Amino acid sequence: MSFMNNFYPEIRFGGFSEIDGTIPFYIRVNALLDPLSVVLDIGCGRGAYGEDHISISEGSSNI
Repeated sequence: MSFMNNFYPEIRFGGFSEIDGTIPFYIRVNALLDPLSVVLDIGCGRGAYGEDHISISEGSSNI
């Protein structure tokens, strides 16, 4: 078993742990937007979302 599976066994069911804040963040952002909203991504961070291959977080991060 890997480190992640040892400490976060829920990662086996969906590929993310309960401490992953990515999904709740993008769900909240998407809930605040309407079809006419304009979003500016100022590019903070290293772009790790591009390495995320979990289908639910890939879809939710497309604003």
